[in-house]
Amino acid sequence: MTNSTTGFSVRPATLEDVPLIAKDLLKEGIEDFNRAGMNPVLCMALDTLDSKTFLLISPDNKPAALFGVYDDGCIWMNMTYEIRKHPKSFIIWAREFVKTLGPMLWNRVDIQNNNLRKFLRLIGFKVINVVLCDTKNIYYVEFAKVNYDPK
Repeated sequence: MTNSTTGFSVRPATLEDVPLIAKDLLKEGIEDFNRAGMNPVLCMALDTLDSKTFLLISPDNKPAALFGVYDDGCIWMNMTYEIRKHPKSFIIWAREFVKTLGPMLWNRVDIQNNNLRKFLRLIGFKVINVVLCDTKNIYYVEFAKVNYDPK
């Protein structure tokens, strides 16, 4: 288990972690899944099986987020209300941890999820495009982060 000075810790995730996150998923996350017509539990289970996945444990020793990264750098995260108890520590932790996940990270976020877009900006991601992705007229913001190590 990886510990940090922020009080958060990380361990590899398993399928058993999916219900822990799903039962306390942020409202905004549930709304994103609903707008896209996806089942949150099934999506998290698939991501957990198909990507390098982690469980974030809060300073209160409770599940805070399930997140991962695919081989191509596609990053994803599903957060619980535990994150809102420690917002500054979470941002400090995330800003450092994403540097360890690969040379380039990317994905897209529902344009209506303002809190997630703000969080991504705070941890160093940049908006690269806004796209209409499906027949439901949902716009997504594409974002990316390059982790450059000059060593």
